[in-house]
Amino acid sequence: MSRLIETRDLVHMREGELLALYRAIAHDLGQSAPDETAHRYALASLENIRCELNRRKAIMWRNGPCP
Repeated sequence: MSRLIETRDLVHMREGELLALYRAIAHDLGQSAPDETAHRYALASLENIRCELNRRKAIMWRNGPCP
């Protein structure tokens, strides 16, 4: 991954798209050396995707049916 994927890039994507992007970036991470900028961008991008997925799950949980 040669660029950082920011949260604002993710808010309009569907969950399946986020998961596919996560897998692609995780693959790229394995191909990069730890001292490369691309490695740091991949780690930060994965964290941003995780945060977006968790944010969506929290919203769904809060808006779920009441017991």
